Amino acid sequence: MSDLAAFQDDFVRALRRDAPFSHPALTVHANTVAKAALDALADNYPTVERLVGEEWMRACAWRYLAQCPPANPRLITYGESFPDFLADFAPAGDMPYLASIARLDLLWREAHLAADSAPLPAEALAGLDPELRTAVRLDLAPSTRFAAFAEPALTIWRLNRDSAPPQESATLEIDWVAEHALFTRPFGTVEAAEISAPAFALLCAVARGATLEEAHAATGSAAERSATPDETWALTLELCARGAFAAPSISHPFSEEPPL
Repeated sequence: MSDLAAFQDDFVRALRRDAPFSHPALTVHANTVAKAALDALADNYPTVERLVGEEWMRACAWRYLAQCPPANPRLITYGESFPDFLADFAPAGDMPYLASIARLDLLWREAHLAADSAPLPAEALAGLDPELRTAVRLDLAPSTRFAAFAEPALTIWRLNRDSAPPQESATLEIDWVAEHALFTRPFGTVEAAEISAPAFALLCAVARGATLEEAHAATGSAAERSATPDETWALTLELCARGAFAAPSISHPFSEEPPL
């Protein structure tokens, strides 16, 4: 290791307060770095902070910062492992859904920061030759994010995400059921939607590179009954209308190689 690299490593360790030396001037830098990281974590997980309060969030953020200091100067990406941290954070034990809420905040941020892309128009997919539909391979849009939750995480997230005053808990009647969430950004604004288990299965299959025939088959195990081809095609068009897909490519087993 070069002298410069060694100095940089020691400086970073000093900022993290685990170096074998210290200096009063470093304390100023360390406090500045820590405050920036703590503020970034609160900004990146606003729904979590709204649920637990600023004081609780600050105390939790300090524990997280000690274990997971920023590795990227772009603090808007800080906290990627925070949902996993919350899942094992003992003080959050009476809020078992909190890690899922953090996961939703993360998915929203990833969708927000994803590369721009034009959504595949549903009309283009609807007008595809029926004989070629089964061979289509769709690509997810760069901003598409989706996840399954064992609790009504998306409902709780929506009720606490907006800046409007939260509703009184006495007036809320939430069905404690599993939910599936989809985030897209078809026209510059992140949109959140609850989707069905078959729609989630279809998106998982598309993400694996499956053809639509294979993706439609995957929805069967997620549904209470086998869906008809028309139903699975309608589900595909619904996801397309939400901006989940980018441009498709056609893969046909009998296509001929173009002449040189």
